[in-house]
Amino acid sequence: MILDAISNIIEYIINALVVIGAATKVLAIMIPLFLVAILCILIGNYREELSFRRFRFSRIGEIDELDPQKYFFLMKAFLGWMGFNEEIPLPAEDEEDEKNKEDDNFWEDKDKKNDNKKKKPGMEEPLIVVKEGIRYGVLLERKKFGVGRFAFNKLEKAIGERDCREGIIFNNGFFSEEDLEEGRARNIRMWDRDWFIKELLEMQGFEDTAGKDFKYYFQDFWRWALRG
Repeated sequence: MILDAISNIIEYIINALVVIGAATKVLAIMIPLFLVAILCILIGNYREELSFRRFRFSRIGEIDELDPQKYFFLMKAFLGWMGFNEEIPLPAEDEEDEKNKEDDNFWEDKDKKNDNKKKKPGMEEPLIVVKEGIRYGVLLERKKFGVGRFAFNKLEKAIGERDCREGIIFNNGFFSEEDLEEGRARNIRMWDRDWFIKELLEMQGFEDTAGKDFKYYFQDFWRWALRG
C-alpha cells in the first residue's frame, strides 16, 4: 500500500511536470509573438504620428482651404522666399498701339473691357520668374492627382515665348506616372505635395522627418513610445 501511494505521488508529480513543461514551451512561443504584435501596433501608430506631425507643422491643411486667388498670391510669395523674382513684361510697341486704339474707341469696347476685368490675370497662366540670372517658367496647379499633357504644352509655350531656360510644374497634389515620364522627357522640374511640405517645414524652422536614416527613426520611436 505504501509503495502504491508513493508510486502514485511520483506519477502525479511527473504528470504535473510534463504539463508545466508543455505550458512553458507554449509560453516560450506565445510571449515573443505577443511582444512582436505589440511592437507592430506601436510602429503603425508611430508612422501615423509622423505623418500627422508633418501635416500639422507644415500647415498645408490651411493652404488647401485657400480660395484660388489667395492661393495664387501665396505661391508667388513662396517662390519669392525661395529666391525667385517675378519678371513683369514690358509692353511691346504693337501692344502700346493696341492700347491707344482701345482708348480712342472706349465706348465701343466698353463691354469687352468689363469682361476682361472679371478675369483674374495670371492665375491659370505660367509665371515667368528669375533666379540668379536664369529665367524660369513656373506653372501652378492644384490637382489631387495628375496634371495632364495640356499643362506641359501650356508651360512649354510660355517657355518658348519668353525665352526661359528651365520650366517647373508645381502641383499641390501628386503627379501620375504619366506626368513624371512627361516631365523627364521634356526636362521639366516636377514639384509635388511632398516636396512642398518639406519646403514649408524648412521655411518655418522645423525638421522634416521624411527620409531620415534608421538611427534617427530608432531613437525617435523610443522617445515617442516611452513619452510620459
